[in-house]
Amino acid sequence: MPYEKYDDIITVATERYYTMVFTWEDDKDLRNYENHGIHLSTAAYVFNDPYRIERPDKSANNNTLENRWQTIGRVNNTIFVAYEERNGSEIHLISARLATARERRIYNGDKNDDVEPWGPAY
Repeated sequence: MPYEKYDDIITVATERYYTMVFTWEDDKDLRNYENHGIHLSTAAYVFNDPYRIERPDKSANNNTLENRWQTIGRVNNTIFVAYEERNGSEIHLISARLATARERRIYNGDKNDDVEPWGPAY
């Protein structure tokens, strides 16, 4: 997938024929790589997965009033979970990690019994 990076902004042209602009903080990118082994620039590719699923972030870690989301998607052969804030076509990446076994099962179509269910990305 082609992308352009300007400082901490990445623009991705998706297969769905619209452009999303990704931003992140460099210090968070470094911490995320140290903690989870994935750069936030890699996490942006989750949004190119036509089968990705997402939901509003209602987790205990979301202690802000921001419009935060969780997205599960595949990059190459690995399934990741990305946490992001959204403002129109701009997506501010907060963190990303490998999906848990349960999240991989949900991504692959197993029953989703969460209080806040996962749904397809639109």
